[in-house]
Amino acid sequence: MEPSIEVDPDVAYDMTWDWNIDKSAGWEVDSMGGYDVSYEIESTRSSVPRILPGTLTVMGNILVDPPSTVLTSLSVSFSQGSYTQACASSTTLLTYSCVLDSTKVQIDSATGRPTGAAAVSAVAGYAGGTMSDSTGFDFDDFGPAHVYASTASIFDDNATPTDESDDRSTESDYLSYDIDWYPAGDVCVERTNTALLVIDDKPTGMVDPSDSVTIRWCPPLPGRTIGYWGNKMGAPDVIENLTSLKTEYPAALAGVGPFAGEPQVRGFFRDAKCSGDCKSMFQAQFLAAAMNAIDDDFAEQGVMLMGECWPVADLLDEANDGVTTATKAWYTAWKSLFDAINNSRQSTCLTVSD
Repeated sequence: MEPSIEVDPDVAYDMTWDWNIDKSAGWEVDSMGGYDVSYEIESTRSSVPRILPGTLTVMGNILVDPPSTVLTSLSVSFSQGSYTQACASSTTLLTYSCVLDSTKVQIDSATGRPTGAAAVSAVAGYAGGTMSDSTGFDFDDFGPAHVYASTASIFDDNATPTDESDDRSTESDYLSYDIDWYPAGDVCVERTNTALLVIDDKPTGMVDPSDSVTIRWCPPLPGRTIGYWGNKMGAPDVIENLTSLKTEYPAALAGVGPFAGEPQVRGFFRDAKCSGDCKSMFQAQFLAAAMNAIDDDFAEQGVMLMGECWPVADLLDEANDGVTTATKAWYTAWKSLFDAINNSRQSTCLTVSD
């Protein structure tokens, strides 16, 4: 009887879930002049686990009949569709092992597992010639040996610098909290908060992901008041820039100037009042703000108006557009806003970066 071989396939692989964490922050000005800062942290797990690279292996024994047959050579290969992979084999141990490229086998999109029919083929040499066998199998008959990283927990430090007593944590996929922040001083300050996702049962090489949010506050840029622009230091600049400013803001500065000299500039600002319709005081504060905003940094700084952050330049445009239908209440409100901006009293906007 001619000797024969039989391929006996088995499949082994590990899988892992992947995780991500995202931290975001929002804020608003509170009634005390500080900031209510709200944080949200969300973790997300991949929709399906994935096969860990290097773990998808087809392996098994080569059964020889009769067992006394001595193999002189052994070649084993795996195939599925157009993908073929040579396998390591041993004529002494009569074993083989095929480490597969998981990106080249068929994957079930619903489970992330290998799927479909495949085959292992072997050709063996012996003293009397060669013998071969090919054994088909279905990946669906085999499950993963282990699935890593099924669960994770959020740990968030809401203090700067770190204060363990102030840490917050949750085992759910969402965490939120609020803090009150009262930055002060004449230099910019910031606070950075970091959320860490601690993954349970991580595979080798997987790192716990983290995400940080930095909130930055800067004091209002120093503005110059109507008193400055009306004195001998500021009046020459007003005279020099009035024409271009009236071109840029024709409605808001309608009827202002021209100024023949510094006394007229001084008189314009000195005589501004909020009696009557308050228009003259509005125009004085508007002109002062427009002069301040010639400085690009001043124009671009964000200030708060009715819960929204506005660059000063945009506020000037908004006031110029709205002045044609202005009432005394409108003039008064905008006068007060520009007065606060010119005197560096307006709450500035926080900058959030992540």
